[in-house]
Amino acid sequence: MLTPPNEALAARDVALPGLGLLLDSVALAAALGVQRVELRHLRYKPGTSCAAAVVTEEGRWLRLRALTPARFTEEAAVGHARLAAACVELGTPADDRDVAGLRRLWPERTRGIALAKLFGEGRLATARMVPLSYRLGRRLVARLDHPDGSALLKIHAPGRFAQAQAGALAAAFMGHAPMERACSRQMAVVTRWLPGETLSADRPVKAFAAAGAALATLHQGPPAMPFPRSRADEIATVSRALDGAGSLLPDMADWLADLLRRLAEALAGTPADPGPIHGDFSADQVVMHADRARLIDWDRAGTGDRATDLGSALARLDADRISGRLLPAAACAAAEALLDGYAARRTLPPAVEVQRLAHLAGLATEPFRRQAPDWPGEIAALVAEVGQRLDRLCEPEIADAALPQLATLLSPAGAQAVLDACGGGRLATSPRMLRHKPGRRALIEMAAHGEEGALTWLAKTRSKRPDHAAPALHHALRAAGFDGRRGSPFGVPLMRSGPEGMRICLIARVPGRPLADWQEPDADTASFRAAGCALAALHACDVDPGRTWSFADEESVALRALDAAAERCPGSAERIARLRARAAAFPRVGLDAGSALLHRDFYPDQALVDGDRLWLIDLDLAARGDAHVDLGNMLAHLSEYAIRRFGDPLALAPQADAFLGGYSDGGGKWSETALHDLHTISLMRHLDICLRLPGRADVFRPLLDHLYVMSFARPDISKTGSGHSAADTNDRFSRGTAASPEGHYLGPEWCTREA
Repeated sequence: MLTPPNEALAARDVALPGLGLLLDSVALAAALGVQRVELRHLRYKPGTSCAAAVVTEEGRWLRLRALTPARFTEEAAVGHARLAAACVELGTPADDRDVAGLRRLWPERTRGIALAKLFGEGRLATARMVPLSYRLGRRLVARLDHPDGSALLKIHAPGRFAQAQAGALAAAFMGHAPMERACSRQMAVVTRWLPGETLSADRPVKAFAAAGAALATLHQGPPAMPFPRSRADEIATVSRALDGAGSLLPDMADWLADLLRRLAEALAGTPADPGPIHGDFSADQVVMHADRARLIDWDRAGTGDRATDLGSALARLDADRISGRLLPAAACAAAEALLDGYAARRTLPPAVEVQRLAHLAGLATEPFRRQAPDWPGEIAALVAEVGQRLDRLCEPEIADAALPQLATLLSPAGAQAVLDACGGGRLATSPRMLRHKPGRRALIEMAAHGEEGALTWLAKTRSKRPDHAAPALHHALRAAGFDGRRGSPFGVPLMRSGPEGMRICLIARVPGRPLADWQEPDADTASFRAAGCALAALHACDVDPGRTWSFADEESVALRALDAAAERCPGSAERIARLRARAAAFPRVGLDAGSALLHRDFYPDQALVDGDRLWLIDLDLAARGDAHVDLGNMLAHLSEYAIRRFGDPLALAPQADAFLGGYSDGGGKWSETALHDLHTISLMRHLDICLRLPGRADVFRPLLDHLYVMSFARPDISKTGSGHSAADTNDRFSRGTAASPEGHYLGPEWCTREA
């Protein structure tokens, strides 16, 4: 009969009429016409499905799925046996479409043919297969019995086979289970059956010490293993487990969400110890034979925080203690021996305790999946212990859950792992944070010694997916002549992609002063002329960055910024709406989409002046598009800075004139009308920026006034630039040739009064 917790769950999930039947072993056995069924695996998706793998008293494996009535009707054509009244589909593991290799192993009468095809004339072709475990949608594990030696067979889902095969090869290489066979067609991996007994808490503590030493030896292996596992992956795993627990116990959902936040911050704020990992380490993954510990089940082996293996094993001991399956004294002794055995070979990683709590939280739904009689009580006790022990952990110095790799990058071990993966040399000093925008991105300095001497790398990391396009673009540009070597007037820095999963790229620091240092009315404008010439060379470069950027894209960004500014400053919403309508009406005059390789964020901070050489930096947004996008962006930054710093939008007209002159010297051309429109549209973005950035609110009013003048003083002619002065254009605006929305001409005093 249904236990009270299962009865309450079935009553709550009315979308699955068969849920109660799957959770009632007595009723299920009666419905199947057998004496007894034993649950081996349970997978539950609230309101969607519940799948169970069960074994009858005769040793027959069955796969059952409770579906919604609509889905049950849709899949009726498949022809599976059905318990129609409960909307339960009945089949065998052969019906698991996610593990297609199982079709050949059921029914049992055809199993010998399948093994013969897998092993040919080998001894295992005539072995007897004994299923040991079946995880729905993931894999089957079976023992192959043969007088000449047994083996372990695993049939995987396609997405898991490659990692399982790589793990089996790594295990064989390191002297654990020898590999017998792998078949990509059947997604099968076969390893030698290891003699001995699985490690358990009733064995002497020296066995756990041996297991710890064996794990440390694995961790000392070569770091270049595939299949990386990042901090973000770890947080996602905990999130899925706690979300599942919240679905099972709705009253605890809010508390579990807060626990997830705290765990994510703790993981993000603790440095990782990157290297080879087992990926699913626990006592039952260790086989003891003659006091030697060998590890099995390397299906999740890869590269990640080495503390995750220790945390996984310790969490399993904690969970067994909490459930009452293991006495507290035995659990404590086993945990201490495991850590002591590891520490005798290798220093303990810094994140062991955090990983222990994260993995314990990751087991939150286990009591339900193994159908413990009081699974709600076990879940509550487990997550309560996680919360209590999390309270005792020290607050991390850096806890950015959106950048969980940050603490690792700031640790010497983590920084060195990144340099090793990129061929960046040996770390010379501790890494140093230069910039950090919480939740978005960070910049870290790593001084190193390489084959060519001292080199400083700038590590850029962000919360979004890893950027592989920028390193490829830098490589292509340097090959096209932008290498900054002696005699070359322009260059882009050396750039390399970081390790998979860390969302990082390394950029070699180049010498020079920012072009912004020459943003003074009386400063020498030669550097701005050089910047214009460099931009013209970039625009003419025949390199494909893999994306395009249109006038419509640029306009869309400006219009969104105007909408945001109107929301932040409702008193100016009407005037901003007029600007918006004017910008949306700008025609596409003189524009040539896709003609240039755009920097797309070009302004004085993006160029470094190194004597006669100029470095272009931060090309992350590079795309092919119209050259006026970059020209307008530069002029907009000069106008905004001139208003902010000097109170006069024309204060840096000499710099603007020199920049356009240099662009013309480099062979670049522009349309006066198109340049004016892109200058105006780019400057509109700054209305929202000055309201968001501290200390810039005073710029909003004069910038809005200036934009009104620019928007309604659009040149009526289209002229190709050849040394045409931006100062001339701006000067004409200031002399009062602009018309207001009401049709009145505006004198120069309009710029300083309230409209």
